Amino acid sequence: MDETVSCTADDGTPIVATATGSGRPLILLAGGIDYRAGGWDRVVHLLTGRHRVVRYVRRFYRPELGDPFRWAMSDEAGDVAALARRLGGSVDLLGHSSGGVVALECLVRDGHLYGSAVVFEAPIVLDRPLGGAALDRARASLTAGRPARSMATFFHDVVGLPTWSSWLGALGVWATPAYRRRIPGQIADLAAIDALGDRRPVYAGIARPLLAIRGTTSPAHLGVRMRALAEVVPSARSWVVQGGHAAQQRRPQQFAEQILAFLAEAAPGSS
Repeated sequence: MDETVSCTADDGTPIVATATGSGRPLILLAGGIDYRAGGWDRVVHLLTGRHRVVRYVRRFYRPELGDPFRWAMSDEAGDVAALARRLGGSVDLLGHSSGGVVALECLVRDGHLYGSAVVFEAPIVLDRPLGGAALDRARASLTAGRPARSMATFFHDVVGLPTWSSWLGALGVWATPAYRRRIPGQIADLAAIDALGDRRPVYAGIARPLLAIRGTTSPAHLGVRMRALAEVVPSARSWVVQGGHAAQQRRPQQFAEQILAFLAEAAPGSS
């Protein structure tokens, strides 16, 4: 049975999470427009026998909080810290896509609160901005009242999808009211990642165990970013999964097995 977990961030923002299962807490940080982490449902089902999986909606994707462009990744890391303290501290993290960037920032900001982290294709900034000029175009489309075009720009020019699938995905997002309302949040999320810049020198100081996952058929730049991350984090190990940026949906058993084995080995007192 799901359990509601509530807390308040340092700036007064209320956080309401849903916890499923039992065992050591694992906070799941969703990637982008999959704001409820529905794409992880099948994996979560396989984790809850050994972990209490905790999901919540990141503040970039909460329209009721107002303009999402006023938030930074540090705000999101602060939300996770508040939730981790509410859960008793020493929790683990599972971050997908931009949620993976949040996980990394959590390890930097409040490493003492976390045991380990699993990161699947976090689009970290390397030598140049992730969005850059594409971010400017996407924001201009939002301002012009063209959210579908903004999302298509994101899918094509940032994620790296072909034109046809970028527009197909964008129209699918636009056609669903709950997702449509969160398109500004997706672009603000990108802006926050760009604002971080190249954080590899900072990530090199991460001491917690880290599992860096990348897919074989994802846009090539994601693999480059994850290899660069694994190269600088001393505790990192890598796993390459057959599939793309949503491989967890097609291979939930493999993801669950890898995550469970990693978390068990990384758990305090396991050695």
